Amino acid sequence: MFLLLGETICSSSIQVKYLPTEMPNMRSHAIKPITLINNTDDNPYWDNPTDKYFARPSDPLFDQITYPDYFKHYKITTNQTTTSTSTNHTTIYKDRLNNTVVKRKSPIIPRFRYLKY
Repeated sequence: MFLLLGETICSSSIQVKYLPTEMPNMRSHAIKPITLINNTDDNPYWDNPTDKYFARPSDPLFDQITYPDYFKHYKITTNQTTTSTSTNHTTIYKDRLNNTVVKRKSPIIPRFRYLKY
């Protein structure tokens, strides 16, 4: 009925991000398109959030941050910008995978599957 009337079914004001918590040998990986893979690249897969967390910037600010809080408060993109500069009162960091890390204006909700031993 909502689709026939052109009404929105759900209006959400916050972003949710799923964070994988599987063991490294159990994680699924997404393969990069063939156009992005070059002959010198040893890893044909996209970096998953766990890899991005362990390659976070080497700044004292990131030393004590947890896995969910890192993605809750910071946006990680592959944009190529300058290293550790400040624009519009926002500090831009570079992680060890050469991704850009920027503090979010409003935090998101990290979701993950609970695993027990």
